[in-house]
Amino acid sequence: MRRPGRNALTGVIAVGLACALTGTAVAGSAPSSDRVVVKRGLAPAHLSVRSASARMAGGRIAVQATIVNTGRTRARSTTGALALTGGRGGALGVRTFSLASLAAGRSRSVHFTTGTAPDLPLGSGKFATVLCTDVYSQVRRFSATSSCARAGGVAITSPAGPDLRSDRVPDTVLRPGQTRARGATAVLRFGSKAHRGRFRCSLDGGPWLECKSPRRYAGLVDGPHTFAVRAVSPSGRHATAPARLSWTVDRVAPTVTLRNPANGSTTSDNTPTFSGTGGTASGDQQKVTVKVYAGTSISGSPVQTLTATMSRGNWSVTPTHALADGAYTAQAQQSDAANNTGLSNTSTFNVQTKAPPPPATYSVGGSVSGASGTVVLQDNGGDDLSVSANGSFAFATKIAS
Repeated sequence: MRRPGRNALTGVIAVGLACALTGTAVAGSAPSSDRVVVKRGLAPAHLSVRSASARMAGGRIAVQATIVNTGRTRARSTTGALALTGGRGGALGVRTFSLASLAAGRSRSVHFTTGTAPDLPLGSGKFATVLCTDVYSQVRRFSATSSCARAGGVAITSPAGPDLRSDRVPDTVLRPGQTRARGATAVLRFGSKAHRGRFRCSLDGGPWLECKSPRRYAGLVDGPHTFAVRAVSPSGRHATAPARLSWTVDRVAPTVTLRNPANGSTTSDNTPTFSGTGGTASGDQQKVTVKVYAGTSISGSPVQTLTATMSRGNWSVTPTHALADGAYTAQAQQSDAANNTGLSNTSTFNVQTKAPPPPATYSVGGSVSGASGTVVLQDNGGDDLSVSANGSFAFATKIAS
């Protein structure tokens, strides 16, 4: 990454105000591909472009298409773009358009007209057009092979301008700032040491769109993202390799469980083993924390806080000192690199190391009067007692309360 010198910059990058980032910024490295490639026969994206067409009309590009929600859930509102390919700079976006929220299985027609050819950031020539959906990765991570569709070819004639090919190729400077944060919003700042003109940005390999610093992306879906930016000279020149930054949005907490001691169980071990499973996704920490509270709820301060280390998705730990007899409630938690914290189920159990005292028993008896002969008395249908004379009696077997 280029380091800023003494020259004043038009901006620097500050990523992570609200985005989960993990990765590096690269300026000047050769990109794998700066072109939007549209392939046929691939599985459709959540929002799919159908029946796209583009033609020249009065010096403008007229576009129409149908956008279909091929997913099983409603797609939130997002942004699409028309891009032209055929130049040296990859797929260049010349118009963005809004896509309103779309229910599963429903479709919507899109039609618009661009500005006149002289207003487009292009020279003269023949270009292929592609229509892309969700260029800001708010429904799914943008994929050129499934989020775009060919819309036809157009021929553009722009008036000849001054020959500025001798102007300097501008550099692009960015600074990653934080390497990881939380949330789904990224705010990126960039600039050029020798240039205060235009910039073009691309998210996740999407079309190059005109942009300004700071560039803000909101509602990014979970997963990896790559931002690329390049300064553009007055004549349209730009560096071959743009400045890049990669990060991962992560809003999903690890899944952690507490299996032992089982909820509602009683143990005679005053150092019972706490065990369960934890999350193993990328970024999930290997440490699991177990908090043990006195009583039947997780309130107040824990009597013990234990730390376990994951091994193949499992963890276990024993108390640092013996637990006194009584009721306890435990809960495990696990965090990830984006500071998401997953909580397990709670488990309330009893520690009982001493044998319980025997239950109290009682003798049942009474007196007999007016007896003539022998009478058989029973206690709870048993413990027969024969009485043949008046007087007091008592059953031989005592009974519990």
